[in-house]
Amino acid sequence: MIGKSGGAYTYLRMGLGNQVAFFHALFTVCVRAPATLVVMLLTFSKYLVTLFPTCGTSVYLEKLITATVLVTLVLINGYSTRQATNVTVLTTVCKVATLLIIIVGGVVVMCQGTTSELGTAFSGTSTDPSSLAMALYSALWATRGGEDLNMVAEEVKNPARNIPLAAILGILVVIVVYTLTNVSYLAVMTKDEMLNAEAVAVVFGNRVLGTAAIVIPLAVMVAILGSANNKMFCGNRLIYTAARDKNFPEFFSYIQIDQLTPLTAMMLTL
Repeated sequence: MIGKSGGAYTYLRMGLGNQVAFFHALFTVCVRAPATLVVMLLTFSKYLVTLFPTCGTSVYLEKLITATVLVTLVLINGYSTRQATNVTVLTTVCKVATLLIIIVGGVVVMCQGTTSELGTAFSGTSTDPSSLAMALYSALWATRGGEDLNMVAEEVKNPARNIPLAAILGILVVIVVYTLTNVSYLAVMTKDEMLNAEAVAVVFGNRVLGTAAIVIPLAVMVAILGSANNKMFCGNRLIYTAARDKNFPEFFSYIQIDQLTPLTAMMLTL
């Protein structure tokens, strides 16, 4: 119904006024978006570091890798929207393929009679409302892609049809695939192992896939890279839209004349 980019920011501005929209954009740009990106890329770095022997603490190495990948994503998105989209398509295919490998591996293990803590996975679950709120908040990491779609409404063909369709199908697929993935994890690992593992998929791969386990961290890294690319792609459109509405300096609404990318908005990401 609203064919403007900016997602929730645009809806808040039209429904509740500019002040509410401004504070939403300010919080997103200054807190939520950068925090999400950093968490994703730090996870990417943790998986990458597990592939190589390191001496001492790897914290500084992980931070260096995170910063390098962040700059690389800015360059890709600034160079070409098409190239950024190609990264999304490629990494999404790798992400789904990786999860299917984990699901199939879990099914094979269960068929062999191993279920670990699968039958008691929810024993001792807290019923405290604050715990439920935290659980729901954590679930947003997997399902809020539907919101990101609305960030780029002006760049989608027939948004009134394609955005709702993509959001509904995408969230349904995520619910099914992620539920089956966690079932596979719990069939192989205990709850404590899952909570204490630096990279859960790596532990799963080492136990189930044997010498082929190297595929898991590589594929997970590609998937994380794609998710981070998506966040940057959509986040830049929020900055661009807010600047176009004079809520941010007008400089951030400028478009690169050759590639038609919101290059100045991407600079704020850094």
